[in-house]
Amino acid sequence: VAGAPARPAPGAPHWEFPIEWGAYAATGAGCTGAVGASTGFSADGNPLPITSHAAGTPSIVAGTPVRFGPYLMYRSDWTGALEAPVRVSGPAGAREQAAPTYTTDPAEARRHPLWQRDPAVPSGWVLSYMSAAGLEGSADGFTAVYETARGYLAAYIHVSRYDRLPIHERAYGGVHVLELRTIDGHPAVLQYSRNTARVRIFDETTNTEYYVIGAHSSLRSSIDATIEIARSLYRAPQP
Repeated sequence: VAGAPARPAPGAPHWEFPIEWGAYAATGAGCTGAVGASTGFSADGNPLPITSHAAGTPSIVAGTPVRFGPYLMYRSDWTGALEAPVRVSGPAGAREQAAPTYTTDPAEARRHPLWQRDPAVPSGWVLSYMSAAGLEGSADGFTAVYETARGYLAAYIHVSRYDRLPIHERAYGGVHVLELRTIDGHPAVLQYSRNTARVRIFDETTNTEYYVIGAHSSLRSSIDATIEIARSLYRAPQP
């Protein structure tokens, strides 16, 4: 539901709600065309999460590809067709200023146009280096690597801007679970297991993705901690 309903006219039998696509799996001919006038409708205010494999808590396990915002999640055993990425309109374009291609200096890293704010990493973690390279398929971006005070790898941070969608997200095996979730109103994909914590959050107003891979044990054991670092990349600190 995308907004408040329109008040019905006197005598009208129903309210009308503005709606937009959230998550859907359109993989057959039965998923096209107009909805029949007699088709039933139901709404769930607290739906189960959609996951690639059975998770520790109840979920809707996706057996076919699922489109969720800019993401197309599909399992590695899927053999059917996939929606191909196409060019989309948006703010992607020329940079407003020159940015370093590689640096270990946080002040230089902040010159990249997609660097909105420093990530809220644990005390003692420092920037190891920043490379001005987005993920495969993106139009622009950077990768920042953080390490602990003792020099151990802590986290990878990718910020990328896309001009082609959807982003294909393949789920491998039954150990690593992919989960579709909405975070701060943005579509997100979480990947977690005993040894993995990855968070991808997409801002559809700017076609920009904030992607954090937890390498430190404190992140690998807590998807929530990894989510908070991803949120800090675009969200001002709360008082």
